[in-house]
Amino acid sequence: GRVLTCETHTCEARCHVGDCTLCDQVIQQQCVCGRESLPRPCAAPEWHCTQPCNKVLTCGHHRCDKVCHSGWCGDCPRSGMRTCPCGKTRHTLPCTEEVPTCGDTCNKDLPCGRHSCMRQCHHGDCDQCLQMALKRCRCGRKEKSVPCSSEFLCEAKCSRMRQCGRHQCKRKCCDESCPSCEQVCGRPLGCRNHKCAAPCHGGRCYPCVQTVVVTCNCGATELTVPCGREKATKPPRCRELCKNPSACHHPKRKPHNCHFGPCPPCHYPCNKPLPCGHLCSAPCHSEPRVLKQSRPPGAAPWVRPAVQQPVVLPCPPCREPIAIFCKGRHEVSEFPCSEVRDYSCGRKCGRKLPCGNHTCGRGCHAVINPPDDKQAGEDCLPCESGCLKPRPPGCTHPCTLPCHPGDCPRCEILLKLRCYCTTMNLFVKCCEWASADEDRRVELQACTSQCTKILSCGHRCPLQCHAGDCSPPEDCKKKVNLRCSCRRIKKEARCFERHQKIPKCDAECRRVQEEKEEERRREEAARREAEEREEKESEEALLRQLRPRRRRSRRRVEDEEEPSFFERHRTVLLRVAGGCVAAVAVLG
Repeated sequence: GRVLTCETHTCEARCHVGDCTLCDQVIQQQCVCGRESLPRPCAAPEWHCTQPCNKVLTCGHHRCDKVCHSGWCGDCPRSGMRTCPCGKTRHTLPCTEEVPTCGDTCNKDLPCGRHSCMRQCHHGDCDQCLQMALKRCRCGRKEKSVPCSSEFLCEAKCSRMRQCGRHQCKRKCCDESCPSCEQVCGRPLGCRNHKCAAPCHGGRCYPCVQTVVVTCNCGATELTVPCGREKATKPPRCRELCKNPSACHHPKRKPHNCHFGPCPPCHYPCNKPLPCGHLCSAPCHSEPRVLKQSRPPGAAPWVRPAVQQPVVLPCPPCREPIAIFCKGRHEVSEFPCSEVRDYSCGRKCGRKLPCGNHTCGRGCHAVINPPDDKQAGEDCLPCESGCLKPRPPGCTHPCTLPCHPGDCPRCEILLKLRCYCTTMNLFVKCCEWASADEDRRVELQACTSQCTKILSCGHRCPLQCHAGDCSPPEDCKKKVNLRCSCRRIKKEARCFERHQKIPKCDAECRRVQEEKEEERRREEAARREAEEREEKESEEALLRQLRPRRRRSRRRVEDEEEPSFFERHRTVLLRVAGGCVAAVAVLG
């Protein structure tokens, strides 16, 4: 309870000897300049931010460029006697004016320490030394010519172990002075609750210095043990009564001592009113309980079951017996109150259907809007049987209606009939065909077109589509054209008169026939003359082709020529050629 060094909080540790530890509370604190605010430990109230002060100096023209500080900022650094950048000339100028350069060589020592700046007097820092120098690396393995201002480090990594003996140095171009290990040890301590926070070191870590207080469930009895022993230490036995409130709807529990874990279940009857109006007679079950946890299907044995939230079990269903009728009101049965429902006794409905011939074959069911206790309702099964009443004589089709009361309707099915002349199909209602006599059936099967049958005279039957044989050829009155034997004289007559009125040839017909015969003879003579002329021309052409060509002699010597083969056998060759030409003419 002592006040800590922060003078704000008190020590929360148990009564101890010596000074209290530093305050470990975290509060919102401002930096020294008051421009930033961060949550920081209460034991370190003073801290500096990284921003410049930026307060107006006494000159009224410039601001303080110091990093976050407290107290007076000081005079303006640009006031009083000032020198040029190289320091060789002095000037007294207002702080608002810059000191001019002197124009001489700067000659300031460069960061390398061996050369000076060769630039003219200038403002700002001097440039890096750019002169080349032969340098050896830090580890002494290699040399290289590099700018004087830069350090030469080779790429070789140090493979020595650091003082901890666990990590390598791995620093580039190491000079064998390996730094100490900068990593945190991080090895678990013997308590298995904390890790070593000391820098990485060799050997065993120090034991954990923290302690743990083990208490009973209500906290009235305590026991202090070293850190790591709390799991193996049995909680102290407490003699106080359990103070856990009742988790069910009953006001109190049975008295028992302080303990860990859930309290024993309540054994009082539930007695809650159920929706049906009865009271629940089961043992108390309103306390939230965690159901049995199970692993996901296919999970490994080491996988822990998913954490489930406690649930309140509802009241079990009411078991009071209730007597109810079946749906068809055939019998009465008793059911528990929670299982009361409309049930079917399994018997057939048995109500008379509208057809008047059958009864409902559906199982026991609730009948909707029945006319009385025996007639079927709207939800009864309709009669699915076909009509079984006898058909009228001559009709072979079944009745298209389902089972129905009264007489069957007339059969409206169309019969497909072929007319007598076989030119078209006729469709007649079955009821008309069945009720018609022989004369009416002949009339129904005859079409309105002309008969398509051909008489023996070659003309079409003049009657309308009819049954039986067509009219005899003697009744055919079709007009025909009759001609004489030379087909010059033409005369019209009826078909049945064509054998009696055939015209005969006269003198003019004979004269025309003689003129035609004379013309035919002249044409035949002209044709033969043309054939003989063509035959003669073909013989001459063949002779010209077979006649040998005479070769002219270079020397004009009159020698007696010997007759050729054609001249010696001219007669035979002409006969053969004539026969060939005649054969070709005949075949052509």
